[in-house]
Amino acid sequence: MRTLAESFTHPDSNETEWRENIDIVMNWFAKEDFDFVTLYYGEPDHTGHFIGPQIDRTLGYLLSAIEKHGLKDTLNVIITSDHGMTTVKKKPEIQEILLNNTISFKDLVKFDIVDYGGFGMILPKQGKEEEIYQKLKKAHPHLRVYKKEEFPERFHYAKHERVLPILLYGDPGYVING
Repeated sequence: MRTLAESFTHPDSNETEWRENIDIVMNWFAKEDFDFVTLYYGEPDHTGHFIGPQIDRTLGYLLSAIEKHGLKDTLNVIITSDHGMTTVKKKPEIQEILLNNTISFKDLVKFDIVDYGGFGMILPKQGKEEEIYQKLKKAHPHLRVYKKEEFPERFHYAKHERVLPILLYGDPGYVING
């Protein structure tokens, strides 16, 4: 058994280190006939929050290396993550969607903004669900509003019991505020 673990280095050197590890693993598959290898990157989360989500570039390098080594049709890649990431602009380029211009917060039991304002969930008071939903649907052209049961399946999100009845997110470049 061999292990490749990331070292603790300066964040700017991570991409080079990740590419070197990818090259090592590809050689294991191509020359040593390994059946299973795990390649772990725990650090991109920290770097992504402070520098940006450039892990996509490293993932592209991995996929290119798989093809280059002739492993495209014989190698399965499983990617796991606790969340995704995107580059977010700062003011003045970011626009706010203010909900207090549209709904009364007295009609809500709970209002959660997730991850710095790009996504939110709302639990209206009983009997106010449809009214709040309809008002939010018309609130802003860059606000996407869904009932929990209508939330797009591609997000793999809305089936959990802790997800509130109304979900909303802003288009890229928009944040949601009360």
